[in-house]
Amino acid sequence: METHGLTFQEKVMLHLLNFKGQEESFELPIDVTQKGIATSIGAQRKHIPRILKKLMGKGLVFERRGRISGSSQSMKVYLLTWEGISQAKKIEKYVEDTTIKVRDKQGNVSETKVAQVNALVEGDYSLLEIINNISDKGIFEGITEVIEDESEHEEMPAKYEIYRHTLLQVWKDGRASVDEEEILEELRKLLGISEEEHIKMQERIIRYAYPVRKKLLEIYSEAYEQALNDEQITEDERKILEILREKLSIGEDERDAIEGKINKKLTR
Repeated sequence: METHGLTFQEKVMLHLLNFKGQEESFELPIDVTQKGIATSIGAQRKHIPRILKKLMGKGLVFERRGRISGSSQSMKVYLLTWEGISQAKKIEKYVEDTTIKVRDKQGNVSETKVAQVNALVEGDYSLLEIINNISDKGIFEGITEVIEDESEHEEMPAKYEIYRHTLLQVWKDGRASVDEEEILEELRKLLGISEEEHIKMQERIIRYAYPVRKKLLEIYSEAYEQALNDEQITEDERKILEILREKLSIGEDERDAIEGKINKKLTR
């Protein structure tokens, strides 16, 4: 199997491997719903039920209902079985060991293993993001867009494409600087994009772009660890942390996992 020629089934397994250990979680990220999976693997949502049905038939994926982070809504979610995790790890290892061409920040193209791409480009891309963004010339040059359902994509005017691409570049490191926010505001005015449209597009990028999501989790982790400097969380600190959690779209289960990991580390 070629690295950037992984089947959709293999991509689904690689994607769901990011959520192993959450099999019993009550609250789960939207990434494990059909829409989240479609976004991650770069497929139209209408094809996902058939792909998942095949994986479930092989005993590699199971389906259940769960509450989606940041919402009271319950939806069907999909996670790997123990056998699925074992198979997905083999796919992960194969992809990591495969050599591809990469263009670094200086514009130089070199060959490196997929596992070393982030070090070369000073990025934080997931394996799937690297695979899905290898160009027709066979070169990885970073992420050019957030993949959406094709039906939505075809209806999107050029001005939204321009603004969405700019938003993604701004949020690649998980934050928007003051200067970048000013640029975005000027660009919004120039393109005629409303504040409501801006918020909707930005939330979509934060929710689905893996490097951004990972950075936001790190921001909460750092804030919690800082609040624990005096070995306890005051009522005011907890309120501030909850506001931050909601602003970062971090679920309660994700919060508990982050805090539990830090608490465990500090008690060693």
